Amino acid sequence: MNQGVRLTALYAYGCQAVPPGSRLAREIDRYLKTGKNEHDIELSLRGLEPWRYYWFRQDAQYPKSKNEASVAAVRSYWFGTPVLFSPLSTSCSLIAPLKMNPRMDEKKGFNQWRNAGACIFLHQGVRPYHNFVVLAKTALTGLEIPAVLAMANNCIISSGMVRQVLDDQLVVDWCPLIRINERLRWGKRQRIRVKRGYVGGVKVGDVVSLHYGEAREVLTPTQIIRLIKYTKLAIDRLNESFAEARKRQKEKRS
Repeated sequence: MNQGVRLTALYAYGCQAVPPGSRLAREIDRYLKTGKNEHDIELSLRGLEPWRYYWFRQDAQYPKSKNEASVAAVRSYWFGTPVLFSPLSTSCSLIAPLKMNPRMDEKKGFNQWRNAGACIFLHQGVRPYHNFVVLAKTALTGLEIPAVLAMANNCIISSGMVRQVLDDQLVVDWCPLIRINERLRWGKRQRIRVKRGYVGGVKVGDVVSLHYGEAREVLTPTQIIRLIKYTKLAIDRLNESFAEARKRQKEKRS
């Protein structure tokens, strides 16, 4: 089994891109259980948004690699990367409508990105990894709205320590994102139940990644550190942007 394709399928199913009960979700379920029809699954996954980010990861970090679904490129998207793209490059199209071509020329790309009403706080660049993109998009709707913040908590990749292993569920300690005084931060630890998903051999004390109320895999210490580090970077950048927006509003009123 191609581990890059498997990781893509593992994190992509069950979310907005591949909703539960959909044809592709059922096909991914069979693939993750049996490893069969990998080529067809890969072709289907290439139509999803993350694959565009894989392409940029390949271009920026792994230019000699021909495999866009390499484990390194896939984890760069789902777990974070230090690479920052200038909005004056083709990366602008990453937060524009899906119909736009991510390989468009620089001038056209910037104009279409600007006309699409992209997030103002991305004016200093785009960090092409999942949690940053999720927070950027939900901020357009308004993270001060409880339902939007709940959606962001569902969609970002987070982690939880396993406290109990049940038949098809895990009881984990998990910290949600909350918004206080117009800033995002981690809230108090909660004990919640999540679906066990395809995680095998999990035991009490393990830390698992969480996405849409389901455990995706048992994390290594290095993966835990990486996920926390880049999620914090996304939160800090977003909070800086909120402060910048408030400052501009004050300057306009004065």
